[in-house]
Amino acid sequence: ITWLSEYAKERAPFAIRRLAGKKFPLCMLILAKFAYNDYASSAADSYDCPACNGKCLVEKTST
Repeated sequence: ITWLSEYAKERAPFAIRRLAGKKFPLCMLILAKFAYNDYASSAADSYDCPACNGKCLVEKTST
């Protein structure tokens, strides 16, 4: 994620840099985390519901 954050810092448009101000590095780190989580998640991230013994399907969410 650190590498992705550094890449985002290099590629960010000037307007984003100006708007973020001193919090620009933190903004890019948060953006990198969101990007990685989105990339790492899959449409197949699901599991059988333990409450109904697998009769229904519940999407798995990560926190």
